[in-house]
Amino acid sequence: MCFHVMEGLIVMANNKNFAEPGNARLEAMWAAAVQQLEDLKLMQPLSPERQVFSITHEGFKVADRLRQEPST
Repeated sequence: MCFHVMEGLIVMANNKNFAEPGNARLEAMWAAAVQQLEDLKLMQPLSPERQVFSITHEGFKVADRLRQEPST
């Protein structure tokens, strides 16, 4: 989910808020991250408001590859 409230931007996934409302730098970073995931077709909006997203097939494939990479 990605939406604006009076306090600022909310970017949530799996019940965790990633953006810090009121922190303009973090809000800009997470807004750019959401846009990049959408541009790369790793997630898609479920409504014209672009507040709720779903992961695409390609998004799941990328996540699976990232999970398989060995840690350094």
